[in-house]
Amino acid sequence: MARSRSTWLRRCLAFLLILAVTSTSAYAQKGKGKGNGGGGGDDGGGDPPANLPAVRYAIATIPQSDGPEYISEINNSGIAVGHIDNEGFVFDAINNSFYDLNSIPSLIGQLPAGFIFEHITAINDTGNFVGDIVNTSTDETLVCVVDTASSSDPTNWDVLVLPNMGDEERDSARDINNSGDMLVGFWRTDGTRDMYIYNPWADNPVGAAPPIIVGVANRTNGVLNNWGEVAMDDNDGNIFIFDSLTQQTTTINAHSDSLFIQGFNDQGVLSGAAKFVSLGKWSAIRYDNELEILPSASYPDSTWQGVYVHQGINNENDVSFFSEYWDRKGLCQDAFLIHTGTSGDPTESFWSLDDLILASDPLADGWNSARIKRVTAMSDRADAQSADGFPLLCVEFNVPKSKGNPGGFYQAVLIPVDIQTP
Repeated sequence: MARSRSTWLRRCLAFLLILAVTSTSAYAQKGKGKGNGGGGGDDGGGDPPANLPAVRYAIATIPQSDGPEYISEINNSGIAVGHIDNEGFVFDAINNSFYDLNSIPSLIGQLPAGFIFEHITAINDTGNFVGDIVNTSTDETLVCVVDTASSSDPTNWDVLVLPNMGDEERDSARDINNSGDMLVGFWRTDGTRDMYIYNPWADNPVGAAPPIIVGVANRTNGVLNNWGEVAMDDNDGNIFIFDSLTQQTTTINAHSDSLFIQGFNDQGVLSGAAKFVSLGKWSAIRYDNELEILPSASYPDSTWQGVYVHQGINNENDVSFFSEYWDRKGLCQDAFLIHTGTSGDPTESFWSLDDLILASDPLADGWNSARIKRVTAMSDRADAQSADGFPLLCVEFNVPKSKGNPGGFYQAVLIPVDIQTP
């Protein structure tokens, strides 16, 4: 990280309430609420909120299922990973190519007998992804990494299954960075929990070198950045940063009742959610040497219920999050994007994602009456796309049934489109 972590420890958060009022008031001028145009965005009809960018999001969905669906992460090339009915998949959102990993014999053939791909949890920008495999008879789980560097054809991908690294009862993959460092949570046979960092590309043969044990707060969940640093929390107002290079841990007291850290970028900026006694509710937060409370909702007349963040910050410090709040129609859900601008214009903008949906998208008819249930992942800014300067986003939402639209529950990747381009 560019800054000294000792600075974090010296910072005083005594003015937490002042920060909350200041940050919320500043954004209140920018959050204009939902647009009046059909389909939530406006690229040719209706009356959009003021100050919207010349960018809208097209919707790319994965197949619907009667069982649980979840997109867990997306990389900067638009490759998303996750699971449907507890079976792993890879989805190339840009090219609309979907791969059910358990239907590819050459991949299943590289797993131990009786195992299938279960939850695929993370992917890096080289296309390598990690996840859990499960024995369908015994429920034993192991961690695997899939190396896609040799080919774009999934039948040629290489699967590496990690052995147990110690006194472990169960392992679960958490993250992978661009250097190939993997973050794995595990449960010991004595009931304690921990995480380790391991790079199979740097260890030959696999398992010859011991993993780096994180050893913080009896935790099995954390976020790994490209410097090999892990951010985690203890649900009691404390933030921990573990440096795998020095194997030292920095502790930050955020002075909150409860805290969840779910985003951590290469600049050392954190995002998550926190609950404060003084405010009496959950708040979306960003931490960059000091705590910033993010805006709560786009409706000025709403009663804010709670805000949640998941994988909510990228390397340009854009933040995505979703919230629940009460308005005159009852309990609502909405999702937001805070865009940090550029070095030439660092002004931050705050938009409801409903206002940024491409109105001509086939799913857009039901978008205004739908609610994004959560933002599950985001990329860095999608500079390879026509609308550079905006991230890819992964969301869950419900679309009502309408003419020509079967409606239902969707997992989707939102792809930025420049509406000024012919």
